[in-house]
Parts: sequence; C-alpha cells; structure tokens
Amino acid sequence: MTNSASPHRALLIIGHVLLGAVLGTGLALVFGLGVQFLWNDLMPGLFHVPALTFKQAVAMIILARLLFGRFGSSGKKHHGWLHRHHQHARGAATHTGCRCWSRPACGCAEADTDIHS
Repeated sequence: MTNSASPHRALLIIGHVLLGAVLGTGLALVFGLGVQFLWNDLMPGLFHVPALTFKQAVAMIILARLLFGRFGSSGKKHHGWLHRHHQHARGAATHTGCRCWSRPACGCAEADTDIHS
C-alpha cells in the first residue's frame, strides 16, 4: 500500500464511523419514540402505570437488549444474558443423556438424532 492510499483509507474509515453514528442515533430516536408512544398509549389505560419519558423508553430498549439478546433475525443466534444464565444453570441436567432443549446450539453428539424432532 502506498502513502497516497493511506489518507484515503483513513477518510473512508472516518466516513463509515460518522455514518454509523448518525444511523445509530436515528434508529435510537425512532425506536425510542416508538416505544414511548406505544407505552404511553397502552400501558397507563390497561395497567394504571405511569407514562414514560423518552429517556426511560430508550433505557427500556437497552435493558431488553441486555436481557433477551438482539432484535431481528440475522440468521445467527444472538442470545442475551437471560438465555446464557438459563443455559448455564440447566447445562448439567440437559446434557446428561442430552434431552437437549436448545437444538441447533447444542453441539452435543445427539444434536442430529430424532430427540430433537
């Protein structure tokens, strides 16, 4: 790589970082406002809970992400803390004789048998 390509590459990286920051901020704004609107429209009337601020709505999205994993389906399994906690707690009982409850992620020798069907 020559020296003339290095500044171009640095600008490209900076551009991608800035674009990611703008898109991330935009998505946080859209999802935060969506959660805030839905919560404030439904929950106070149904369960008599207080309304949410925008900051609380974004915090709820972050909390849900931490507990339950990523949103959407990218073809990969992205499990959150809650799933990993249950998998660890049940690991000894489920993989002894493998009556496996997490079929694709199991990795045990019986993963392709009819137990999972």
